[in-house]
Amino acid sequence: MMLLLAGLAHALDHHVLQEGETLADVAEAEGVSVAALRSLNQIEPRQTPAIGTVLLIPGDDVDTPAAVVLTVSGPATATLPGAAAVRLVQTRVLPSGTLVCTEPDGYATLRLATATSSRDHDEVTLLGGTCLTLDASWSHATDHASVVSVRRGSVAVRAGAGGKGAVTVRTDAGVTTSDAGGFRVTVEEGAARTEALDGPVAVLGAGKRVDLATGFGTRVRKGEAPAAASTLLAPGVPEYPSEKSPMRRPDFAWSPVDRALGYRLEIATTADFSEIVLAEDVGAPPWEPDSLFLPFRGVGLWWRIASFDRTGFLGPPSSPQRIVLPAGVGL
Repeated sequence: MMLLLAGLAHALDHHVLQEGETLADVAEAEGVSVAALRSLNQIEPRQTPAIGTVLLIPGDDVDTPAAVVLTVSGPATATLPGAAAVRLVQTRVLPSGTLVCTEPDGYATLRLATATSSRDHDEVTLLGGTCLTLDASWSHATDHASVVSVRRGSVAVRAGAGGKGAVTVRTDAGVTTSDAGGFRVTVEEGAARTEALDGPVAVLGAGKRVDLATGFGTRVRKGEAPAAASTLLAPGVPEYPSEKSPMRRPDFAWSPVDRALGYRLEIATTADFSEIVLAEDVGAPPWEPDSLFLPFRGVGLWWRIASFDRTGFLGPPSSPQRIVLPAGVGL
């Protein structure tokens, strides 16, 4: 699996090489020459790129920021090309080649390339302890696309992006790509795990491809083909706190899920969970911590729950539940 970034200023888009495709096929479909495709991607004349290679497509120069920081919660840094790491702050524009990292108790959501006409865009959320590189990004009149490489940790791509090859996520083990978002990728020891949460996803590794429908996941180990699809567990049903009862203690309860090894509870200051402030893996419900420190900024707090099985696959989250605080507290 590789992505070659030489000559990025003259790239127009990208294509993930599929089984049975040749460089000539891609060149013809994209309306470019094989020579230009080889030159931009530094592919030698007799070299045959592997299935799953992310190819840059030659085109006119486009000046598109790779990302804009939408939200930040907790400690996180950005390392721009050729510069030292700086604190990640909201609204900062990040060019291609930027390394973004969150600390174990930090979270960030990045707005990727935005289509110039429709203003559609993609969003990727970094959970705690994640590092990713913004490899490349494009936006055209109605389409947009991005490529990121995850070095460690876990990222979630927002559903409903609606672009042309909207987001491709690379790891050392494989490539995950989708034109509709709605998936999660987690780097593991010598492997990567992909979960399709809200839309179809393709995972490629070692020259093989596995297609995931919503509610399925796969694991790809470095140098191996992706494993057969596994069914993800449904989330538990949140019980309290709810909008009907103010939260006087930091207690959370939800219905247990058969075969769940544990659960991930997330709290955010936005209903779309673009600003996560807590992600905690817990055992059986209820979860009743002695204390819980949360920011009381924004318009409210929401929580949701997801189930993970004994093999580590984390299922889709429940519908967000608003946390109502007693009168005079916080908001």
